[in-house]
Amino acid sequence: NDLAVTRTGKELIVTNLNGKNSVGIFNTLDMKMAGKALVGANPRQVAISQDDKMAYVINSGARTVSRIRMSDRKVMGELPVGYNPVDIKVSPDNEEVLVSCLDSDDLYVIKVKDFTLKKRVAGLSRPWGIEFSPWSDYVYIASYGDNCI
Repeated sequence: NDLAVTRTGKELIVTNLNGKNSVGIFNTLDMKMAGKALVGANPRQVAISQDDKMAYVINSGARTVSRIRMSDRKVMGELPVGYNPVDIKVSPDNEEVLVSCLDSDDLYVIKVKDFTLKKRVAGLSRPWGIEFSPWSDYVYIASYGDNCI
């Protein structure tokens, strides 16, 4: 399971990796469930947009990314990605979502504005972790296959 807290600190979203195909959304003041959203198979990682309006969940079993509107917990769409998606990050400028796919050796760049695929970067060697520089001018990818960044 993975979790992420909104920038305001008011909500926490938690993936249910094994069997529930959902994410739970909790109020951090009392830790009571405020709602849930049904997503694809085996939701693994979650990232929240910089403005707290959307959450993005990688579904490793479905090879998709779900987009959830936080205000009403509605799934606004799913996009296919590669094999074994393992990490997801929203850029600091809130323009892109990046997804690394370990077993297909690629990285997916998704446009936040309209939730469409901007590009697929192929030829990586088992990409795993993703991190942006503070101004979104660089992205760092940990390569499990090459043991490098």
